[in-house]
Formats: sequence, structure tokens, C-alpha cells
Amino acid sequence: MDTSLFLAQWWGVLLLVMGASILVRREGVMKVMKEFASSNPSPGYFVGLIEFTLGLTLVLLHNEWSFGWQGVVTILGWLVFLEGATYLFAPISFFTSVMKKVNNSNTYLVGGVISLVLGAWLAGIGFGLI
Repeated sequence: MDTSLFLAQWWGVLLLVMGASILVRREGVMKVMKEFASSNPSPGYFVGLIEFTLGLTLVLLHNEWSFGWQGVVTILGWLVFLEGATYLFAPISFFTSVMKKVNNSNTYLVGGVISLVLGAWLAGIGFGLI
């Protein structure tokens, strides 16, 4: 199987599940994220290690820049890589201030819908439905 198609399937399913979960459990997600951005840096560091490793893997496997869906797959990989690096190097005060700005129901509503739409599009391409 082509790496691009596999990653379209992988991202598609992941984004569909994440988007649905966020929309169904918005209030719970908000509580989890508030605790995550608390003064304890340990969870952020471990999430950063995991995201950095996953992002690096995605970037090394798929670094095809284009204006099509393959470019979207590449951008998603780079975003995971950069977010992981941010978790590893940014101070906890950065995450606390970001969470104060974005940890609200409307943000998760918009994010959940975007995740569902993008996930459906990538899954459709990856599984040959589009």
C-alpha cells in the first residue's frame, strides 16, 4: 500500500474519532485540558516526547509538499512534530496562558467539526470512497 494512502486512512479515522469524541464530551475534554495545563510539567513533557517521536516519524515517512491531499497529510505530520517540540521546550506558563484563551466550549465545537470534516475527507480518499 502507498504510504500516502495509508496515512490518509490513519489520519482520517483518527480525526473522525477525535472529532466525534470532542463533540460528545466537550465539557469533559475541557476539564482534562485544564488539568493538563496545570502547574505540573510532567504530563506535558511526556506528551511532548510522544508527539515529537510520532511527528518525526510522520515527517520522515511522508514529506510530500503539494496542494492536494498529500500536502495536507504532510502538514498534519509537521504540526504534530512542532507541537511535540513545543511541549518539550516551552515553559509551563506558556501552556497555562494558551489554555486560558482557548479552553472553552466554542473552541472545542469548532475544532470538533473541523476534525470531523477533515477526517471524513481523508478517510474517504484513503479508503477509495472519494
